[in-house]
Amino acid sequence: MQHIRPYALLFAICVGALPARSDEVVFADALGNPAMPGWRKAWKPETPVTVGATARPGGGQAVRFTSREAVFAVAVHDLPAEKLSGKRVILSIWRKADGIVTGDKHYRNAKTMLIWRGAADEKTMNPGTARSDLKGTSDWEHHRYLVHFPEDLQFARVHLGLEGCTGSASFTDLSITITDRFADEAAFARFLADEEEKAL
Repeated sequence: MQHIRPYALLFAICVGALPARSDEVVFADALGNPAMPGWRKAWKPETPVTVGATARPGGGQAVRFTSREAVFAVAVHDLPAEKLSGKRVILSIWRKADGIVTGDKHYRNAKTMLIWRGAADEKTMNPGTARSDLKGTSDWEHHRYLVHFPEDLQFARVHLGLEGCTGSASFTDLSITITDRFADEAAFARFLADEEEKAL
């Protein structure tokens, strides 16, 4: 994970930082349209949530989820499992929190989460709340993490929105990128740390 400031300048720099030539973007969405075409809205019509537009760093629009009640309002997009089997991928997104209050469990927060399941997995997997969740109040941050999918991958999806929490969460410039540049999460963490140090 990476938090970088100042926002507008570094937004332009970091959006260009990934992917490199050894990477392949398999899904990308600027998230500038609050209708979120192509996404499944996994909540009931009566759910008290508003999905609207807000300004993003560098100009343009971002998607903003807002609710005063602890709601489950997550947008879901399928990823190509046959292409991702056995691959390491980077989730990259810009996000912002405004008064997000955790719900009745520690993992009831705003989500920028990959979920997946392999044939040998007993349950659906995710990267854990430390990497996927957003809470409290924070300005725009460039958030990235690495996931290694199993060879027997059956499905993979990305979830964005509010899961059992209140407040507002904004998202823009999402990408899912296959990479062969990092052997593991530790190597990716070193890369992020080096990049942040160079930006200071």
